[in-house]
Amino acid sequence: MSGCPEDVPKTEAAPKTSTETSDGGINDAGPAVDDHVAGPFHIRFAPGDGQVPYPMAGLLDTANLWRASLPEMVQHLSFFAKQGDGFPTTQVLTLPLTEKPQMSTLTGNLLVVNVETEATIDGEFFWHETREELVFTPGQPFAPGSELQILLRGGTTGIRSQTGEILSTTALFHDCMIAQRATEECEAFYPNPDEEWGLAQSFGLSSDNLAFAYRVPITQHTEIQGSVYFTQGVFPDALHWTQADGRISIPQWLYPESIAAVSADVRAELETQTAFSLTGGLFIPFANANTPLEVTGENKSQLFSVDTTVTAHSGLERQYYADAQLLHIRPSLTLEPARTYVYRAAELTDRGLAVVPQERVAILTGPDVLDSDGHIQVPGLSAESATQLAAAQTKVRPFITQWQADGLDPFSLSALGHFDTLSATDFLNARRDLLLQQELDLEFKNKSLDSPWNRGLWPLLNDVETVYTGEATLHSWLEPNSRRADDTLRQVQTEFVLTIPEDVADPGNIPVVLFGHGINTSAELAYGVANFLADAGYAVFAIDLPYHGMRSVCTSDAQCAGWGSSCRGDGQCINDDNSLGRVRKSPNLFSGGPQVAITTGTHFFEIDDIIATRDHFSQALLDQMQALRILQNADWVTLTGYGLKTDQVSYLGISLGSILGASLSPIEPDIQNFAFNVGGADVARLLQNSTALSLVLADFLRQYDVEETDLAYTAYTYFARWMLDVIDPINFVQHTKQNPLSGIPAKNALIQMCDNDLVVPNITTQLLSERMGQSYESFSPLLSNHGFLVDPTSISGASARNQIVDFFNQNP
Repeated sequence: MSGCPEDVPKTEAAPKTSTETSDGGINDAGPAVDDHVAGPFHIRFAPGDGQVPYPMAGLLDTANLWRASLPEMVQHLSFFAKQGDGFPTTQVLTLPLTEKPQMSTLTGNLLVVNVETEATIDGEFFWHETREELVFTPGQPFAPGSELQILLRGGTTGIRSQTGEILSTTALFHDCMIAQRATEECEAFYPNPDEEWGLAQSFGLSSDNLAFAYRVPITQHTEIQGSVYFTQGVFPDALHWTQADGRISIPQWLYPESIAAVSADVRAELETQTAFSLTGGLFIPFANANTPLEVTGENKSQLFSVDTTVTAHSGLERQYYADAQLLHIRPSLTLEPARTYVYRAAELTDRGLAVVPQERVAILTGPDVLDSDGHIQVPGLSAESATQLAAAQTKVRPFITQWQADGLDPFSLSALGHFDTLSATDFLNARRDLLLQQELDLEFKNKSLDSPWNRGLWPLLNDVETVYTGEATLHSWLEPNSRRADDTLRQVQTEFVLTIPEDVADPGNIPVVLFGHGINTSAELAYGVANFLADAGYAVFAIDLPYHGMRSVCTSDAQCAGWGSSCRGDGQCINDDNSLGRVRKSPNLFSGGPQVAITTGTHFFEIDDIIATRDHFSQALLDQMQALRILQNADWVTLTGYGLKTDQVSYLGISLGSILGASLSPIEPDIQNFAFNVGGADVARLLQNSTALSLVLADFLRQYDVEETDLAYTAYTYFARWMLDVIDPINFVQHTKQNPLSGIPAKNALIQMCDNDLVVPNITTQLLSERMGQSYESFSPLLSNHGFLVDPTSISGASARNQIVDFFNQNP
């Protein structure tokens, strides 16, 4: 609905004197149409009785800021506006009336005008039944630094009430604008009546038909977005970005056009969630900011939570994007799962002026949004918003109280809100419960029991008595065509390896280590650790993880073994007789030795499909849980002639296997000892900083003209973090040794790091160590770097191997 139609004449007219009626209205804003009308229809403008339009310039006058007759909330909101020398750009306009108007009579008769340009401002009117006020919401935020004049036409062609009454003027408006009396109230609310008349007259209004007018200054200060009336504000925020059904909505500005094609389905997936990222941080959007805007100081923007007391979150990284006027704040480690966080920005300045909030901060820090009778105290606020804001006040008030005790002035706040973080363990625990309900299939296929010599493994396995291999059945949620998880549980085959040590003291009760292999390898990497563990009396068991080893998939016919074989759409090789084939394998130097599929692991990290990557990690974790069940339930004596001590299995992981083991450690009750070799936490940081993997990520994003310094890069990695939070060790290992989860004992852990690791960056191993509360052991191999543990010629590798054995022996 437009504020002014084109046919409104702009004429000159002189003001004239009118007379006040006995009930506070002025009858002469046009002739009366019905002498028997019981009472005048007018704006409720009586500051002495606490009735005023909001906002209006007069409320910023020093005499009115703490005027006792005004509602406490209006005083508070006005004082906040005073900090910015004007009202927020996102403010709505409210006009209390004695009756509901005929909405059709507002067109052309209620004008919202930019004083400088004399342009009318489009917007929508609605009647707030509960507060008995007319609300104007502009089509877009008001221009910073502008001044508005609101003009209401009465008279026979003006605004009418539902009962047909003509809008009449009020006593105070008459005194100040028409009679121009020099009273204290007139000085406060209408200090320049002639100036206001000039604009009114240019729109054809005079004392004959001008029923009411007033001005509203809009702040020119830099604002932090946080509006009740517009969908804009800090992200994440439970009030702004939570839908009625509890699901999250994500602002469009977090989806730069350059990455829209690769982020649309990620957005759809994340918007099914009901809590926010643990590692992604938050984005604070500014409006009307200068360049550069210095907002990255530690004490200017902070996160708080309550454990036993209100505590500031230490270790925040900050980056300001000037073009987008956006501050990104991210925890250097992570936030705590399933916890409420309150964010704040305070005491910011720009161009020598205070950075101010939009209207929401003022509301949250003010008196109760709903009084004891449930009445809404904020002008223009809907019942739904009032209920939400009242709940938010309850969340943030303990924090505000503490901040005030610490010396912070609440009126210096420019951002304030809260959000809840997701629970990282819920998803995996729910899937684990489902797996425990499934019947184990212990009928292994393609079994082989043989000596290392006969398998071509004699150079590696001098201390291994026998090797047992085969294919085991697992349950998987991964759909073959999309390589994403769905709700269907399907059976898949995976190859396993079991090595039995020589000369064991008790052949019926051999201690066993569950092994997690690295990226781009397979279960047969177990042969690289089996010998030193066999020398210490340990058996080793490993399976192929998703998209590794026999579970590798093809993307072209050339990757399939056998003449005439082809690659099917689901990544399965098909022989020319339509039987299932296999991906080609690389040759082994030793006759009969293990061979690895040429595509092993290449589809585990899918940079262009972060949803699939998350699902691959979660399935790999679930597969290791299933591997443990197989270890615990198979009849190994019948199968191999040896019994395994499966009541207390230990775990050793290398690289990817170490990352998975770290996430497994606090949620798997039946493994007590975990050794993590060249593992890490913060998977997104690993992707960004790994010499081996970061180039893949950078090359992928360059296809979309995205560089690492761009907001689009940060947005993409933010979504990646959020998506990977539910599998990332950074959100699990705080429960490994300290604060264990209910019903699960604290675990023993060993962390080994390779200095200057080219695959798993040292920072991620250090983060794993910090988050777990377990120191790490550092090694400096001369040549083999990331794979030093399985390098039989490496002195560092030998030291690490001995350390692992000592760790397992000390924690039987």
